[in-house]
Amino acid sequence: MEKFTRYLKDAWALTQALYAPKKASFINVSLGNVSGDMDSVVCSIVLGYYLTYKQGFYEEVKDEIDPENLSEEQQKKFFVPVLNMNKEDIVARSDIIHHFELNGINYMEIPAYDEIDLRHYAEQGTLRANLVDHNFPDCNQEYLVEHVERIYDHHFEKPAEYPNMVFKDIRFCGSAATLVANAMLNDEELKSELLDHQVAWFASAPILIDTVNFKEKQRGKKWDQIDEDVYKLVKEIAGDTIPEDYFRTLYLKKTDVQTNINLGFRLLARKDYKNYKINDELLGISTIFLDINICDNEFGAENLVKEFDDIMKERNLSMYMVLTHYEEDHDVRRQILAYSHNTELVEKLKDLFSNGEDFSTEPLTENKLNDIENCYVWQNNYTSQSRKKIEPLIRKHFAVE
Repeated sequence: MEKFTRYLKDAWALTQALYAPKKASFINVSLGNVSGDMDSVVCSIVLGYYLTYKQGFYEEVKDEIDPENLSEEQQKKFFVPVLNMNKEDIVARSDIIHHFELNGINYMEIPAYDEIDLRHYAEQGTLRANLVDHNFPDCNQEYLVEHVERIYDHHFEKPAEYPNMVFKDIRFCGSAATLVANAMLNDEELKSELLDHQVAWFASAPILIDTVNFKEKQRGKKWDQIDEDVYKLVKEIAGDTIPEDYFRTLYLKKTDVQTNINLGFRLLARKDYKNYKINDELLGISTIFLDINICDNEFGAENLVKEFDDIMKERNLSMYMVLTHYEEDHDVRRQILAYSHNTELVEKLKDLFSNGEDFSTEPLTENKLNDIENCYVWQNNYTSQSRKKIEPLIRKHFAVE
């Protein structure tokens, strides 16, 4: 744990002294996806930690770090973790904060996307990006493409040209953390040095969450054998460090109704959010863990629409959607909300969700949001339809004929 603690301390020191004030002569970043879920956040940290030691930074910098006197070659060997969100938005990630606190990590001292101007370093040609939990940058971060050097991801691969790519591991499995942990487990030189019981526990949480605690009926659909194999090895290293029934604890931290209500919709909308470019239009989709009817009752339809408008202006969106995921009578329920200032666009979404052969929906006619112009809400009877499954169907529906 001493090595991990030192790495996090040095990452924050370098951010304050060099990266944030644009004084660095070079910057390597370890970057998760913009949804900022447990997998992306934990992996950005663990991957940065592993690569920093792998590239030999601490073989050269043995004493306490002095940011002002690091050479460019030394800076090239440090990989700073960057949370792909604004710093203020991390407070919405109740499960992640809980995991950090139990591991003695101060989330306020982990660099966030709005604290380091990566575009500046990209324009200077002094940036290398190491992507984890995604294999193509968000549509608002496509400037990163020519600077991508490594990818560790478990999503379907998007064809792309990366001129500076040196390594990628993209394959089906439940969690990117599985791939990062697997790399460390197979590194005979560094495995025992870096993967101690605390780091193993820290890295294990996303695997538990993304495999739904290895739910058997999701085998081959949501997770694969490599997840099970890696988790078994990681758990052996972590031992009793992993709390009993930790999946359930983290799941409740993430989905608890009152906790989510207390966040308010502004943070809820940014808690698990992604952008998508559909033709020339920008679509934003938030996944929230509250029944939309509870949102209507707690926040009010007019206030919710104001929040929709704010996020559309902030992210320059043409369309905005909310996908809900919540439990009722011990069963998963899902809903879909579509909103736009453009009647033609929202009607096209309405046609897809109301009449599309890939959907089985019922309009929530009593929800007051349906009284708002260009806003529609449905109960989705296909409870396995996550954002990952719905986005391609929207893209297909909007395809230029």
